[in-house]
Formats: sequence, C-alpha cells, structure tokens
Amino acid sequence: MMTFMGHQTYAERFEPTTIVIENHKGGTGKSTTTVTLATAAALDLNLNARCLVIDLDPQGSTGQNLVHQADEDSVYMTAVDIALADREPDGEFAQYLNDYDYADLVKAIPFKTHLPNLDVIPAFPSDERFVDCYWGTGEEGQHELVSVLREKVLPILKQEYDLIFIDTPPQNSPILWAVNEAADAVLIPVTPREFDFASTSNYMATMPSTFRELPSKGENLKWAKLLPVNFDEKSAHEVKVFDKLLRSAQGHLLSTAIRHSEAFVAAAESNRTVLDIKKSELVCSGKQFDLAMTSVNAVYHQFITEIKQLATKR
Repeated sequence: MMTFMGHQTYAERFEPTTIVIENHKGGTGKSTTTVTLATAAALDLNLNARCLVIDLDPQGSTGQNLVHQADEDSVYMTAVDIALADREPDGEFAQYLNDYDYADLVKAIPFKTHLPNLDVIPAFPSDERFVDCYWGTGEEGQHELVSVLREKVLPILKQEYDLIFIDTPPQNSPILWAVNEAADAVLIPVTPREFDFASTSNYMATMPSTFRELPSKGENLKWAKLLPVNFDEKSAHEVKVFDKLLRSAQGHLLSTAIRHSEAFVAAAESNRTVLDIKKSELVCSGKQFDLAMTSVNAVYHQFITEIKQLATKR
C-alpha cells in the first residue's frame, strides 16, 4: 500500500542492516529491547522498512511469542537449523533441501507476526546443539560455523528484509561469536545499577579483542552503543550509576534511555510490547503508560537516526 501510494521504501534509500542486541549478563532487557525497537521500526510509516526478528537465545521465548497465525501443520525451523544444515544430513532443513532451493528455503522460514512488515524466526532449546557442534569439531570446522551466518544466511535474508534484529543468549558462547561475525551494529542494553555497570564495563573492555579474534577481525562492525534500560530517574543510586556510565562510555552511550515503567510488565504479561497496548485498556496508570511511550519513542528516534546514518546508500 505504501509503495502504491508513492512512498519511498527503506531499501531505495538505505542498505540492509543487521542489529545485534547483546549483553553477557542476563536480565538486562535484551529481549524487551529487541522486540520493542523492531516493532517501532515496523510501525514507522516514514521508514517504510521490512523488519525481521531472529531469536538466537535457546532459552528465550521472544520469537515464539511473536509468531502469529501458525497452524498445527506449520514447520518450525530456526537459524541454528539453517546454520547446521551441512553437518546434519538427517536434519529437517537438510531434508527439505531435497525438494527446495537453499535460498528459497531460507526465505520461507520466517513466520508472520501481528504486523505485515514484521516477521520472526523463533528459537528453541534444541538450538544449544550449535555450541556442542562447535566444540566437537576441528579448527577449520569452527571457523566455518562462526562464519556461516555472515557468509550464507544473512545475505539471503537481506534480500528480503531491511532491518534484521537479533536477540542473543546471555553468554559468551559460539552462538554469540557467530552472530557478532554477522553484525553490522551492536546494541548493548544495560540497567544503571552497580552490579550491571561493573559487568557491562568488563564486557565492553574485552569487546574489541573478542571481535579481533573473529574471522573478519571485526571489520564488519560499523556501530556499537550502550542503551540504558529500565532506568528510574527518581532513584538517586541509579542516577549516580547513569552518570558513571556517561563518563566511562563517553561517545558509546545513547543519550536517551528506556525508563522504568509498569507498562512494560503489563505488556509482557500478554506477550505484547508497550507499542501494542492502548492507554484505554487500563493495564497500568495513564502516567506509567505515558512514561513508557515517551521514553521508547525518544530511544527509537535516536537509534534509527544513527542506523540510517551508517546505512545510507552512497
């Protein structure tokens, strides 16, 4: 409809971009951040982008919660199923290759969500086998596994999607290494509390060396920023930690923050984002709803402005 009305598409102005949301520490709001930003991008009519969420957290349920209109006959395949196709000849993905082209099969795996321009590839606990496969193979095989998303999977998905958001597990594992090898941008949610600050500071300190050890030496990464989340500016302690983040992260911290609000809890209980609920539903107070919406919109606009700057077609 947007194209029919003469609106420019995202692809006409910008290159496709893979955004990885990660932090080794659990409970930092990675999944909430992923689906909230992806939903905001899909709802942005001026952006006019095709969006995809890839869940690569085997213990998470982000992707499964987003799936819409799946029937009993639906075949669920994950990004890990694709990545291990060459090593699992009896696997479901490999079996389908007998009847379908590889690229066509990859493009068919995403599920529809409640939004027409937002799709999702869910994850399942069985995806942990990627880690076992990595440690059970030699150096050449490990190199291939870390490179498979960048070399084989993402190029196909970028033909179909403009913005690809990847939710990751809270661990420093081969799954994360493979995702980082494919990342154009990395967003690191951090809660402004002392323990989270210390953990994230250590993570940021080791991040450059971690990327240098990848096959591409980190040359694929164009952008990396910290995002304060679940921030309560009425808490003197959190304000103090937030100020420490500003000083230590310097230019690597987004100046906006996702605020602490009951609206996020209420939305999560019904497997939705705050952008999917209405104020009239009264799932929280009007003040809490406004707080969530204002902060999400501010973060999204800063985030998407920076992504467009790095993705502009030359």
